[in-house]
Amino acid sequence: MLESIKKQRNMWANKKQDSVWSFIWVCLAYLVFCNVMPALLGAAVGEKLPGSVNGYYTALCCLTGSVFIWYLYSIYGEKVKLSKNISFGGIVEALGVGLFLFFFINFFVSLLLGLVFTQSQANYGQAVDDMFQTPYSTFFQLVFMAPVFEELIFRGFLLRRALRWRSVAAAVVLTAGFFGLLHMSVVQGLSAMAAGVVLCLLFVWKRSIGLCILAHSFYNGLAFFMVLLSSGGGV
Repeated sequence: MLESIKKQRNMWANKKQDSVWSFIWVCLAYLVFCNVMPALLGAAVGEKLPGSVNGYYTALCCLTGSVFIWYLYSIYGEKVKLSKNISFGGIVEALGVGLFLFFFINFFVSLLLGLVFTQSQANYGQAVDDMFQTPYSTFFQLVFMAPVFEELIFRGFLLRRALRWRSVAAAVVLTAGFFGLLHMSVVQGLSAMAAGVVLCLLFVWKRSIGLCILAHSFYNGLAFFMVLLSSGGGV
């Protein structure tokens, strides 16, 4: 296995590997490993074993997503240090970015998009309601799993590599654009694109994946509890 990875790494080193096509294949592979595959396996397991399908999906997504990210970083020879450039001031700034995203996305971008794309907003609202049928799994997905996986892929891998062959503006737009497309919903996708721009700028500013994960997690956590409280539920 390790020998195969070394051969593939050498293959990538001898080719022009940084292009829009690399964004496409990474996003498609991420979609398969972190969405399609665990969803299909979770549904199959959920029919035979007790427990919620969403719970099995979460566990399987952790497994397949971790394998994909490890493999991706290995074949490209990339390394990431989550604690790099983290300081007390940086943590405060990351929390501030997360708070800004919470108000900007939820009380401006999403509301505006919801007025224009009413059907997409309704579909997204139904998807959120379905997720909150299993609040514990949803909390773990939104506050821990998604921020770690998405930041390692989009800021830690794609943005860092794009900055080597494109200007900052082009790299940010390209990365945020693919981040939005991955959500496959007009309202959610455009909201994610706006959030992606902010998170990309945070990385360009602080050069810290750890702080991007923190900001993303804090934003998702605030959004999670806002939905939970508005529905009158409890974790």
